[in-house]
Amino acid sequence: MTRFFSKHILALLIFCTASALFSQTDDIRNQFNNGLILYRNNDMEQARNVFADIIEQSSENVLITSSILMASKTAFLMQKYDEAIKYASMLIEDYQQSSYRPHAFYARASAKFKKRNYSASVEDFVYCIEFSESPELLRIAESTATNIVNGYIGKSSLDKIYSAYTWEQAQPILTIWRAHFAAKYGESAKSKQMLQALIASN
Repeated sequence: MTRFFSKHILALLIFCTASALFSQTDDIRNQFNNGLILYRNNDMEQARNVFADIIEQSSENVLITSSILMASKTAFLMQKYDEAIKYASMLIEDYQQSSYRPHAFYARASAKFKKRNYSASVEDFVYCIEFSESPELLRIAESTATNIVNGYIGKSSLDKIYSAYTWEQAQPILTIWRAHFAAKYGESAKSKQMLQALIASN
């Protein structure tokens, strides 16, 4: 008899816990959707508060990474660049398996550019390129970073970025930039050699 009641009490506890979790998930989803509506309506202050509240509720909720990314984007549009960097860094460092991580690198790179930290901005764009699975994000990151490389950083900064990681997906664009600098500083033979090696490897 005791074992019978124990099983039923355990089943009841599991049911109640699951019900509470589903209810919490629905509440968070509704809250997140409300934040998106505020964001699209350009009510950034209220949207930021909504996403920040979701982040504070639980690190395990199903929309935590989406909320962190939206908090970063919202802060960026409010020109709160340190806050945008803080949220993007949280996603990058604490949720390394998230599919939103490349987007967080892009968001952090954009905020660093606004703070005139150009070398760090390019490095984050390169990490975005390295890990992105979205052709559109890849294209935008390459285009934006190329403009920064051409106008804001020097050869030594680019060399440091190149040696900072074993790049794979970002290797071609890094090679093109380095070849550009080689030609710019009169090393046309080296530039040609780098581009020929790139073509041969791809």
